[in-house]
Amino acid sequence: MPPGGWWTEGSKRQGLEVLHGSSEKEFDAGAVPRKDFLRNLKKDALKYQALGITEQVMLSFTTDPYHPGNTKPTRRTLKILRNHSLAFCTLTKGGTRALRDIKLFRPERDAFASTLTTLDDRFSRKSERNAPLPGDRIQALRAFHELGIFTRHCRGRCRRHRLGRNARFASVVGIA
Repeated sequence: MPPGGWWTEGSKRQGLEVLHGSSEKEFDAGAVPRKDFLRNLKKDALKYQALGITEQVMLSFTTDPYHPGNTKPTRRTLKILRNHSLAFCTLTKGGTRALRDIKLFRPERDAFASTLTTLDDRFSRKSERNAPLPGDRIQALRAFHELGIFTRHCRGRCRRHRLGRNARFASVVGIA
């Protein structure tokens, strides 16, 4: 299982077996949350809160919080972080699947990021099988952006750009 117990969108990755200790078929079979994950997260969140730590928690680089399966643990995770004064950023290829949790994001604290390796649907279908198409991801980025939530898109090796500051990309997604 991937770190954190989440499933990814099935992007073709070199070294999948080395990184996750499983074949692509096993990796794509689905996710099972790690035993006691939410209970342990809450314990850690309480510790951070007691120490006054409020930094941002990243969900995630090697997996996807808005995979096609059951994302209730993602919602519970965001609520735990929020309830213990921790900020969070989600990085996803899940596109509009994330809109279900949009009200949990705080404009002054949290961020939403999406991987956009291409704007070409045909190439996306080939290289990121099972993932929402670029237009769906852009729709999610727009929705978060319109609510004042810090938004980023990652392309290639996840270069970070704040939407609105990258004029070319901002004009493509229609927020310029």
